[in-house]
Amino acid sequence: MTALNFNLPDIPNPLDYFVEFVDNNLWDFIVIKTNLYADQKLSNSPECLANFVPVTRAEMKAFIGINIIIGLPQSALYWPADDHFRNLGIKKVMTGNRFQEINCYFHFSDSSVEPAQGTPGFNHLYKIRRIFDYVLVNCQTMFKPTKNLSVGEAMIGVRGRLYLRQYMPAKATKYGIKVWMVADSSSGYVLNFDVYLGKEVDGCWRIHGLGYDVVTKFIRPYTNRSHHVFFDIFSMSTKLLEHLETNGTYACRTYHHA
Repeated sequence: MTALNFNLPDIPNPLDYFVEFVDNNLWDFIVIKTNLYADQKLSNSPECLANFVPVTRAEMKAFIGINIIIGLPQSALYWPADDHFRNLGIKKVMTGNRFQEINCYFHFSDSSVEPAQGTPGFNHLYKIRRIFDYVLVNCQTMFKPTKNLSVGEAMIGVRGRLYLRQYMPAKATKYGIKVWMVADSSSGYVLNFDVYLGKEVDGCWRIHGLGYDVVTKFIRPYTNRSHHVFFDIFSMSTKLLEHLETNGTYACRTYHHA
């Protein structure tokens, strides 16, 4: 039987779900990395460092909440000089100066030990990888899927300059970051996911083709459980079908109609 593995109020709201996947351990991790980055940036300016007030968990939650409401590009418009145009609700939560200060040092990692491009351990997602993996683990442990799983791709719309940006003319969102994912077919709940980083350097990657690698990688947590796995014809291969059968998983092809 499919089920959420956590308790919810009788009439849940989006925040009730959000706090289960982004809990206080994760908030505290973000606070630690943000304060660390501030210390690193201000270490050559003792006076500035002495005046910096470390970010708290409550402030970080408020900062993220404000960003969800307004979005970074237009943030300055919410703290104008003229009181008649200010958003009083946001102003009561945080001053504009404090918002900009946290935004300046907002971090998810220790930049001082980030591997340089071209060196072992380098990853284009290094700055967000710990957060990414934390949420992924929660997605996998907090939901028991039904029999039918679907492997596919989705696009996160991005128009700016970004190394990871893909162009996929057949998609509704043509420009953006491509994400591989496995979802529960009955509910649409996302069980596994990762960002497509382009051609891999690992010698084992793509020996049997991209479709084989994507399907086998992302359904790995759900093998030997008699799931039915759906994927499109571009992933179909004899090698993939043999692998799935050996690992107690049943393959089903999806069909796309023009």
